[in-house]
Amino acid sequence: MSSNESAQAASHIFSAAREHASQLTSNHDLGSIGLTVATWLRNANLGSTLVAVIKGLGLILLLLNCRALPFVWTVRMMRWEFARVWANRFERLKTIIHPPRVRGKLEDKYHESLIPLGEHPYEYISRYTSIATLDECDFFMHMSNSSYPKTIDAARAKVGSVMLPLFAKAGGWYPLAATHFHFICEIPILASFEVRTRVGAWDGKWLYVVSKFVLPPGVSKKALNKAKSKARRTDGDISALTSTDTSMAATGVSTPYPTVARPATGDHAGSTGEDSLKVVDKLLAQAQAEVLEQEKDEPDGYQVHTVAISRICFKVGRITVPPTVVLALHGMSSETVPGAEEPPHWDKVRDTFARLTMKDGKMPSTGTFSDAQALAKFLKGGWKDVTDDKLKWWDRAFDSVRQENNERLQKLRLLVGGLNAAEKVGWRM
Repeated sequence: MSSNESAQAASHIFSAAREHASQLTSNHDLGSIGLTVATWLRNANLGSTLVAVIKGLGLILLLLNCRALPFVWTVRMMRWEFARVWANRFERLKTIIHPPRVRGKLEDKYHESLIPLGEHPYEYISRYTSIATLDECDFFMHMSNSSYPKTIDAARAKVGSVMLPLFAKAGGWYPLAATHFHFICEIPILASFEVRTRVGAWDGKWLYVVSKFVLPPGVSKKALNKAKSKARRTDGDISALTSTDTSMAATGVSTPYPTVARPATGDHAGSTGEDSLKVVDKLLAQAQAEVLEQEKDEPDGYQVHTVAISRICFKVGRITVPPTVVLALHGMSSETVPGAEEPPHWDKVRDTFARLTMKDGKMPSTGTFSDAQALAKFLKGGWKDVTDDKLKWWDRAFDSVRQENNERLQKLRLLVGGLNAAEKVGWRM
């Protein structure tokens, strides 16, 4: 067959296919086209394989984004509270065979095992572990900044249920007034990280909670960057290029500002000008020291990637409860003697709730801390009935850290003061 004949044959086949396709579309018989394709796939034995592949990919995509499904966030928030409620019910079933007096003591012992009894408020750490899943990451392949608030919600929920179970039992809740984030280094996609939450400070109404997103040194990109930076500083002879001012070293800054020779201008260049420059250098060094302190890593070597400060208060219904009352109710104290199982004020806590729960001079079989109504009554205003300062065990529990708490509070209030000032800044028209 010549080349002309081959070209004519191919053109004839193409024309016939085009004519057939135009007939199908002109008759709006798109269903027959789909049927033809499905028949071809079935005859080629590819249909079942393709469907299986699509189903598998869909299932994998669903699993990777499962935390974005409806009600998953609610489960993440409430799982500790559900666990607490069912654990209490199971404990009551375990003690039902004992006499009422024994049951009450066992109930009290159980509740005391749940709370941070004798823990120092600044040393107690609540740990929440999570993973930077696909639905919480952006196209830069790291955890999105918008995902941090959702994660810290779950971390705070764990604090409320695990650290403060008696407050939760009384129907208390802790509204959030503000959260401030300081992003230091990104969290890579699919990386496992930990949120460590501590008590920062408190006043008569607000509790400041500090949460740190940390990663182990082997995973943290921040640790790798530090190692590279240290290697670069070791390779270069920095001391030959700059001289360090002794006043800067005294501030504790790890990377002091170099003293650079400045040209003198005017007759008073050696006095006023240099003094002003020294003041500026000192302020810059202090600012750098504060930033380094904020980004300080954990004692166990875990690298801090993000710091979040939350401002919350405690409420039972619409009544605000002072943070010291809630913390001391759960056995926290700065006065605990090393080696002691209980803080000094704990006997007074027992006496307070024994009087509230006692009926006809007898201890109820449910124990001192099992009566939710008695807990709520005290938190709603029963603590106000105590007028003698010596009997206010919620204040005596933190006597030795008053000065430290005031210092912490001044630093943390700067965040709130800055935002309050920003509210008064208007737009220039």
